[in-house]
Amino acid sequence: MGTHQRTVDALHRRRADPVPDGLIAHCVALRWLEWNGGSLRMSPAGMNIGMNGSVIGWTLAAAAIANSIVFEQTREASLSDALTGLPNTRYMVSHLARELARAERHGSQVAVLVLDLDDFKKINDTYGHHVGDRALREVARVLRETIRPYDVCVRYAGDEFIIVLAGCGPEEAEAKRLELQCAVDTMNFETPEGRPVKVSLSLGAAVYPEDGETYEALLATADGRMYHDKKSRKRPDMRSQLVSLVQPAVDEDFAQEPAVSMAVPPPDFRVN
Repeated sequence: MGTHQRTVDALHRRRADPVPDGLIAHCVALRWLEWNGGSLRMSPAGMNIGMNGSVIGWTLAAAAIANSIVFEQTREASLSDALTGLPNTRYMVSHLARELARAERHGSQVAVLVLDLDDFKKINDTYGHHVGDRALREVARVLRETIRPYDVCVRYAGDEFIIVLAGCGPEEAEAKRLELQCAVDTMNFETPEGRPVKVSLSLGAAVYPEDGETYEALLATADGRMYHDKKSRKRPDMRSQLVSLVQPAVDEDFAQEPAVSMAVPPPDFRVN
């Protein structure tokens, strides 16, 4: 069977499947060909294509197929983030709803992770938005490489990401949270001039059904835990800043104290 015939057969098989609205013209074209008793024929040179000697049927089918391709491309663009290439919020809502419904049927678990870059505004303000955009793309790449092929990583908004882990319980979610955090913390990122830029993120996880049974409840719980993680990650920096402010003053005061001899006089054993 030639390539052309396999293509035609594939199109006929596809017609029997559920078809999006944008592919209705595709079905109409194929049925029109069937109703007219025609068959697609291609000459050995591959140039003259027709139906019973006419190019009308093929032109109609080709136009319908071209329209279906454009429809699929437009649909894909509407469900993906232009900057990072990740799925967007619209895709995440429908995907998470499907995963929760599947988990309810099978009695399984679903983990939702909310991720937020630390001090991302400082990167934009210091190095420019073009560097911030590159940082987002690099973080998206690292996140995508760290999760399983069938897990979903979404750019939620701005510098926030959401990851949906199917069949993942609390312990697995916590392990993955730490793994993702480590992967981004150790990421090598530089400005175009070669200046290293520290990129890190805070994460929070929630698991269905333990932490909630709707995607709104899971996102709210994971979001709250993410902010708790962000605060805890900032505390060491606050302590180091406090030490850096207080220590010089302590050293100066200590330096101004008179020297104290550490020699201890021998005890007096005289008996009166």
